[in-house]
Formats: sequence, structure tokens, C-alpha cells
Amino acid sequence: MQSIAEAELIRACGIIYGSARTVDGDFLRALDVSCLKSAYRRRALATHPDLVARESPEVQRRYADSFQEATRCYRMLCDYLKRRPRRSAFSDAMKKVRWNGFSPRASRSNAAASAAARASDDPNSNGFDKGGTLRRRHMPPWKMRFGEYLFFSGKITWDQLIKAICQQKRDRPRLGDVAKRWGWISEEQIRRLLQERLQGERIGELFLRKKVMTSFRLGMLLSHQRRNSRKLGDYFVRRGLLTPEDVSSCLMAQCLHNRKFAHRAAPQAS
Repeated sequence: MQSIAEAELIRACGIIYGSARTVDGDFLRALDVSCLKSAYRRRALATHPDLVARESPEVQRRYADSFQEATRCYRMLCDYLKRRPRRSAFSDAMKKVRWNGFSPRASRSNAAASAAARASDDPNSNGFDKGGTLRRRHMPPWKMRFGEYLFFSGKITWDQLIKAICQQKRDRPRLGDVAKRWGWISEEQIRRLLQERLQGERIGELFLRKKVMTSFRLGMLLSHQRRNSRKLGDYFVRRGLLTPEDVSSCLMAQCLHNRKFAHRAAPQAS
């Protein structure tokens, strides 16, 4: 295979991620498939020609060109990641970096879970108590989701966070049901598709793989699902673990924390 110049790959990252992210060689070497896939979906949704179906031909052509360019860059980067050696000088160097026992290349959930397990015998080690709660002084130096922030700030335990996330997934609208209600797919189609579902494959990935839905429509389904999902904070309020005031103050504190580390990449699974 003809090698692709790093400059071209960096340019492709810039197109996918936009000007909000600083893209350089280190960013490229730290890139992973899940992060790239999420960024591409956002870019594809923002440039899809269906958004301007009623606009002038010139506007439609401009959107189509942007969409095609984003798709070309995504395929180029996917090919690069597929052929990139699993072990590299960068990954070896990153494995030597530790923050209070946490590896920046390990997944955030695995890092917290393993730290909690290590601390179970010694309540004082790494700042954990017997319930698996991490004290505030051990707040990680990276951007976090709200549930992670609650855990690391000592508001909830790890088990409570996992139960909340599982309940949130059970309560949210299912993509297949929404697509069926909108008339985009039939019950029979869903039944046949589920028989061909690969192990670990998400329903949205199945729709795209079998070409029963466009990425634009899938983006609309995912947006609807997010808008109609219960907030994680509501789970803790309903169970009396937090008050509405606790949730509001933690949301503000999380926002300030994430702003502080806005340009630091969060740990991803290697």
C-alpha cells in the first residue's frame, strides 16, 4: 500500500473535527476508531445534502461536496487506523505515564473500577472509602461526563453509577421503535435484521451496514433518543441520593472543570 503523508492525514482530521480541535502529529497518533466514528457522524449530519433539499442548486452542491469530502477523509483515516501497528513508540511511551495509578490510555471506566478494586482492602489507599467512593482531591485532570464527575467528586459510589447508567439505557426510547413509528422501517424488517445482527453490533450500525437507513436518518433517530432520554441526575434525585440543588451545583462544577481541561484529550480504550 502506498503510504499516505502525515500532512494529508492531519488535513483529513482537520476536516472531520473542524477548527475547534488542534490537530497535529500527536493528535493523529492518539486517534482511535470510536473517537473518529463519533466525529464523522457529527460532521456528516452537519453537511448532509438532505438538510438543504429546498435550497438553491448551488447550496445543495456545496453541501454535497462537503459531505463527500468528509466521507473520503473518514475512509482514509479508517484505512490508516486499520493498517497502523498496534504497538508504537507513542503507545509505549504513554504506558509509562501514570496519574495516581491511572493510565491515560486505559478506559476511564476500567481505570476507576480497577482503582476501586485495589482500594477495597485498604480504605485509605488512593483516597477510596469502603463504599468505593473517591475523595475530591483525586479528581482526574481530564474532561468528564456528568456521571463520572459525580463519582470522582465523591457524591456517588461506583455501583450506584453503573446502576444509574443501566437504568438510563433501559428507559430511553429504542431506535427501532422510533423508526417504526416514523414509518421508516417495518416490524418485519426489524425482525429479519435482528437475526443478522453481529455480536456486539449496535442497532444503528446494523441499519447502516444493511443499508436500510441513511446516516442522516440515523442521526435524526439518535438526536431524538438523546432528547427524550431521562437525565442521569434525575435517577439520583428520584432515589434520594442527591437533591436537585446537588445536581445543579455539580453540573456547574463539572462545566468549570471541563473548561479547565478543554484541550486535554480524555483517556480512551487502547
